[in-house]
Amino acid sequence: MHFALALSLGLFVAAGPHRATNAELGFSFEVPEGYTGQTDTFPITLTHGELSQPGGAVVTIQALPAPIGRRALNHDEVEKAARDSSAGTGVTLEGFTYETMKWGPFEVDRVITSMSNPAGMKVIVFATQVPLKKKGIQVQLAGLEAERAALQAQHQALIDSIQGESSWLTDHERGERLGRIIGTVTGFACCSLVPVALVVWLVWRRRTPAASTKRGSP
Repeated sequence: MHFALALSLGLFVAAGPHRATNAELGFSFEVPEGYTGQTDTFPITLTHGELSQPGGAVVTIQALPAPIGRRALNHDEVEKAARDSSAGTGVTLEGFTYETMKWGPFEVDRVITSMSNPAGMKVIVFATQVPLKKKGIQVQLAGLEAERAALQAQHQALIDSIQGESSWLTDHERGERLGRIIGTVTGFACCSLVPVALVVWLVWRRRTPAASTKRGSP
């Protein structure tokens, strides 16, 4: 399709920087400078030059089936799924690195995968899942292994640019919610225990003088 026609149909975005909005999941992100591609449907794919050439990179944003749970990443599951999905493609997965990064107030996981294609080209892929409220999204950036540092910085900037409501609570929100729950339960428990406490106090009060008199008798 001719580029001008594609642009008129809204299938392509101009080279960044440009903020793209996804109404389906209610988020927006900054298209990195020099990247072009479609942003209206999933998977969102943006390219910068040719992947086989210096400076070449590909951004992919995929919608996940559901919101993301807040649990520790299972490395074995990640690596098995990656190997299963790459089986028969001629790609060789050479290593996985795990680290954490920030998305707003949240700490999220980043998986860095080193691989090579049948021609021996060394590629690195940065992947992070972002916990949007409606559904999670997976944000990937792939490029040449030799440009690892620059690609990592681009991936961080892309994650930082994502704006949208999260299904997770911040530490402050979690603390407030927990405090309210504890306060409600404690208040209910205290109210329920008042009659029992009053009876115990009255019994103790009635027995105390008698016990004192008995101890004081000759």
